Amino acid sequence: MAQQPTATTQGLKKIKKGELLFKEGDKADFIYVVQSGRVQLSIIRPSSNIKIYKTNGVAIVGELALTGSTRHPFTAEAVSDVTALEMPVAVFKSQYEKLPAIVQTVIKSLLDENKSYGNEVKSSKLEKEATPCPHTLIPRVFLIVNLIAKHSGKMHPDSNAIELSWESLKLFGARILMESAQRLEGLMQILEKLEYVELIFEKDEEGHDVLARIMIKDLQVLEDFAEFFHYNLYKPGVNETILYDDITYKVTDILVQMTEGLETDRHGAVKVDYNEVVTTMVEAHKLNFKLLHVELLEKKGLFMKRTVNGEEVFLSFDRVEFAKMVKFWGLLNEINKWNQRGKVLSTIEELKLEKIAKGAKNECGECEMPYQSDAKFCSNCGAKVSLKAA
Repeated sequence: MAQQPTATTQGLKKIKKGELLFKEGDKADFIYVVQSGRVQLSIIRPSSNIKIYKTNGVAIVGELALTGSTRHPFTAEAVSDVTALEMPVAVFKSQYEKLPAIVQTVIKSLLDENKSYGNEVKSSKLEKEATPCPHTLIPRVFLIVNLIAKHSGKMHPDSNAIELSWESLKLFGARILMESAQRLEGLMQILEKLEYVELIFEKDEEGHDVLARIMIKDLQVLEDFAEFFHYNLYKPGVNETILYDDITYKVTDILVQMTEGLETDRHGAVKVDYNEVVTTMVEAHKLNFKLLHVELLEKKGLFMKRTVNGEEVFLSFDRVEFAKMVKFWGLLNEINKWNQRGKVLSTIEELKLEKIAKGAKNECGECEMPYQSDAKFCSNCGAKVSLKAA
């Protein structure tokens, strides 16, 4: 884990390899004049970090603070031992204002040009992000599906689902909106996995199962998620709301499930007994609910109110907002896994991987699911298994 640099005298810092000068989203109070060593500037992403550029020789890092940026747009990490002069932005500006007007103009011109170049490099790197669904394209692909479904989809007579031809989605997406069929198909697999759509397959002329139609059960969630992600993606700094965290997701999901059907107050909040929350999380989910979890939720923008009535303690929160975030984080989790693996795995395939990772060494010959070494029948399909010698 990267550490913070140690200070020496007169603002000079000795920064060891792997230490951070600052993180994306940190308050831009200092700039750094690198005298020796190299610093890597990157954008942090859940799947992998996007490297923007690396300093070479004497360089200034964090100089965008001088152009009005209040937060650092990148993370700066020492990739070798670094010696740098840490200078408060306020001190630099005070010295800058004492310079002749012509010198101020030259410096401002150079800073503006450097900022423009940095933005161009950032945009170029983000566009070339080598993942199936880069973060900058997530809002776009969700809105494309939403738009085409509204334009070409038809309400199914026997349900509230919208029926959309896969051929229509693929052709409109590729020819008019310039979206790849592979990305659209991957998104459909995620939406089916989360039960927002149903994929209907038919036999082609060669007898192969091919995707024919899509039954969209919840179209609004696509539009809502696109708007949510786009808004948070372009907020300055690192936005914790769109960084998936498994513990926070589980806690939020449990709270939503255990408050289903409860009445809300005039503010739309539900109230639940604190001890009941603790007991449910421990007994049903093996999770010790603590103040830390409340703090994690707050970092993600979800807030809970704690009230005391005698010896009883209650937690109240906006259940609608919590339920919405469960949906959004569920989608984010699947997109992150898609980007990490390069493909979307079904629930069965993920279960296989989990069991194998936990040490299951035997696989059923019928369904390929792992089974315990002393089992006579597969717990998944019921097929008889042959016991291997230890």
